[in-house]
Amino acid sequence: MITGTIAAIFLASAVVLVASWTPRVSITLENDLDCSCMRYDVYCENDDLKHHSFYDTAATFCADHGGTLAMLKVQRVDDAVREAITSAMTKDELKSCIPKNGFFIGLTDYEEEGNYVWNDGDKTCPSGYTDWAGKEPDNKMKRNATHGQDCTQMWFRGTKAQGEWDDYYCDYKPKGAICQQRVACT
Repeated sequence: MITGTIAAIFLASAVVLVASWTPRVSITLENDLDCSCMRYDVYCENDDLKHHSFYDTAATFCADHGGTLAMLKVQRVDDAVREAITSAMTKDELKSCIPKNGFFIGLTDYEEEGNYVWNDGDKTCPSGYTDWAGKEPDNKMKRNATHGQDCTQMWFRGTKAQGEWDDYYCDYKPKGAICQQRVACT
């Protein structure tokens, strides 16, 4: 498991893109442990995600584009992605995204309630990095949801949440997605 000691640094500042069929925000970060780079692309619901972007649709979309839903396992990466989204929100590029309040990331407790697992199989540990919003995860249930809140979103909701994590329904309301993909360092 990757620890919080990885020093991920910006290789490029956040680039805000407004055209459809491209990510709305894209940043590339370097991992000093293995000298690799990872690009994080933020997509709005209904952009490239083909109609309603529930968790499975978002995960498939990321895979079809050579990546996976983002695994924000360390604070530096989580902070950098959140800052890029927050910065883009202030410039109106993401305001149309935000009515759905969030972006799916690659963390679920679908297999066992309360046991959160990243999409590469790594588990979150009590002593490891997490960024849950206050009173989260709470696993609320809605009558017309298939399951409880088993998927995770990076949550933006007024002053209540500014990019912290929230457990959310995998198939209740569409969300945007944050994809990650290993790329060449430049």
